[in-house]
Amino acid sequence: MPPVPTDSNTHATPLCGADTTRPRRLAPKRANTLRKLFSLAKGDDVRKYVIKRKIVREGKKDSFKAPKIQRLVTPQRLQRKRALVAGKKNRYAKGQELKADYNEMLAKIAQAKAAQRRLTAERRRLSSTRASTSDK
Repeated sequence: MPPVPTDSNTHATPLCGADTTRPRRLAPKRANTLRKLFSLAKGDDVRKYVIKRKIVREGKKDSFKAPKIQRLVTPQRLQRKRALVAGKKNRYAKGQELKADYNEMLAKIAQAKAAQRRLTAERRRLSSTRASTSDK
């Protein structure tokens, strides 16, 4: 039997730290998340909208750190994708060519076997109808 909630614990206990809000420590890293955050179109350059952190060091010039954007469609990625697809097509074409050569070879072997079978059957037929030489 499942436990039944009772009214003895009606006062709600607040969760630990639930009433405080803290800013996100890290900025979005994925390209589509950045697009959604800044409501960008697909053609817009996401790299311009990356949220950077300012690094302050004593005695040195301030620098910025930014996350590396993941799932960013670059010309290099498109080139790799084209190469993969072309490789698949080449492998398929080569397989079809090898298959055709193999079937051609099998057909030649089958023709040779059939010719040999016809030849032996012809010999057997002629030898059985020939007059016997041992009947003298």
